[in-house]
Amino acid sequence: MSVFIGLQAPEFSSPALMPDGNVNFEFTLSNYRGSKKCVVFFYSMDFAQVDPTELVALGKVHQEFETRNTKIIAISTDTFLSHQMWQKIPAGKGGVGKLPFPLVADYTKGIAKGYDVIMNDTFAMRATFILDSEGYVRHQSINDFPIGRNINEIIRIIDAMDFHVEKEQLCPANWQKGNQGIAQHDEFAREYLSSAA
Repeated sequence: MSVFIGLQAPEFSSPALMPDGNVNFEFTLSNYRGSKKCVVFFYSMDFAQVDPTELVALGKVHQEFETRNTKIIAISTDTFLSHQMWQKIPAGKGGVGKLPFPLVADYTKGIAKGYDVIMNDTFAMRATFILDSEGYVRHQSINDFPIGRNINEIIRIIDAMDFHVEKEQLCPANWQKGNQGIAQHDEFAREYLSSAA
């Protein structure tokens, strides 16, 4: 996997099943650039096992992302028709039900290749990219296929990004919203570590 941290996220345009059930045939990442942070959330495929648990979990806390001025974009190498069929089936019966964020149809695999997360030229790895409002990648990670992602950790990272921008402080290990940060002038984190001891 290539390292995208600090770089502009690769742009893309592809069909996407939108939250209202319609298909946007020219959905682009640039729709959000300049105004919203984004979580670009690659998953392996519709009608799988771990993937629906992740998307349903994202849907349940979707408002947490909205209050943080963050949009979720889920992407797999399925077609938009597969996305539509999957959403028509309720969660717990083989589908995911209605989701409050777009499902991008990367059926050409061009987006997954652009982000260097394609596996065996077949499907996307379980990859997460968190972008700031200007479209720069501030976090990227990949989980092995059997291991679902921790949605609360994604929210924590967004909180840490916001804290760093607003307070101009660094976020130490295990930082949580409301915790103290490290002042940028605090060489070797001496002040932080002495006060946290």
